[in-house]
Amino acid sequence: MNGIARLILVVVVVSAALVAAWKLAAAPDACLAAPTRACVVDEAVRTAAAIGGAAPRAGALAELASAQGKAGLAVESAASIAAALATAQSVDDSVARAFALVGVARAQAEFGDFVAALRTAESVAAGMPRALALNATAEAEAKAGRAKEAADAFAAAVATASSEKAGGTRVRALTQIAEAQARSGPARETGPTLAAALREAQAIESEAERADLMAAIASVLADIGDLEGARNIAPSLADEGARGDVLNSVATTLAKSGKIEEAGGVAQSIGAAGARAWAFIAVANAQVEAGSVKDAAATFDRARQAALASAAAGERAESLAHVAVFQARAGMKEAADANFSAALAQAQSIKDDAARKGALVMLGIDLALAGRTSEALALAPSAPEAFGRAELFEAVVAARTKAADYAGALQTARQLSDGARRVRALARMASEMPR
Repeated sequence: MNGIARLILVVVVVSAALVAAWKLAAAPDACLAAPTRACVVDEAVRTAAAIGGAAPRAGALAELASAQGKAGLAVESAASIAAALATAQSVDDSVARAFALVGVARAQAEFGDFVAALRTAESVAAGMPRALALNATAEAEAKAGRAKEAADAFAAAVATASSEKAGGTRVRALTQIAEAQARSGPARETGPTLAAALREAQAIESEAERADLMAAIASVLADIGDLEGARNIAPSLADEGARGDVLNSVATTLAKSGKIEEAGGVAQSIGAAGARAWAFIAVANAQVEAGSVKDAAATFDRARQAALASAAAGERAESLAHVAVFQARAGMKEAADANFSAALAQAQSIKDDAARKGALVMLGIDLALAGRTSEALALAPSAPEAFGRAELFEAVVAARTKAADYAGALQTARQLSDGARRVRALARMASEMPR
């Protein structure tokens, strides 16, 4: 796209923002009274245009472009992408500019403009951001059936990630690429990337960082069905929690593949109580799907017992809430109520103010996941002002959108004080609404 065409598209999106603002000013409650995908997108356009910082505005415009594309608004999506690109290129800080361009490349690839996406990715300074931009482009090409082009882009992403100087950053980038490869095609494409990540991770000097990185690699190995490879990593991890995360991934994969008895055995072998609770939840979910509701109820009880065995009240609260979410989804309302109540009691018992607020936010998010949005919002005053409350509101917007409570979702989205987060919530809401 040449400079004149890009300028025209930027003018289009700015004009659209002004029109949307005029509509909202003329009838501020019209969208809330009867939300439609079109008016939610209009509100997102207006909100994006009002964001002050160039980097967050670029990210918001990229999110908006994705939602417009899913809504079938091709011209508007193209205009938002052009505006996002121009805005990202104007960011002064080089690191912030690089990550803003990652979002633009992803939006271009989702739109199907792979040439532009690759051009944007290649314009990013070498390092993790460039690898992530190439990775996003590769995954989109794979979804579009462009296997050769996707393989080439993945190879470029791996080469770029491998050139990253910081060892931990290099491993994280390679692991993220492997995850995208696992989602996009045959497991054989993922193996070499994970092998490279594992070699790099084993050379990390910090024991804690090495354990964290290797546990993430093991999780991807389990996801692609290489359970032996994942299990082989576990004994090398000194931290019980990291070993537990690996074995939880193994148990979850086994449960999803229908090997419920074997998954239960792995779950029982996990020493870390929180990971053991998660593994039993995976087994119980598989039992529910198999129609073994009575067995699932017993397994959920084992998950509850594991949650209560956690040493810290915050971990007990989080694990109990997770158990409750999946019990609610399985229709076990009474048991879910009991576990949500127990989770609340555990969270409220935490003496440290910041830790208590964090636990209450996590509980609120889980309540939203279970569709109990009013209870989730009741915890908002307890949440930290910035990050925590926004996370909670976004979870409620998603839950209410899923339940087709579009007015409630829009009302909650408007409570997000951060413009970029509000655009993201509105964009995701619009993408899930009927045309």
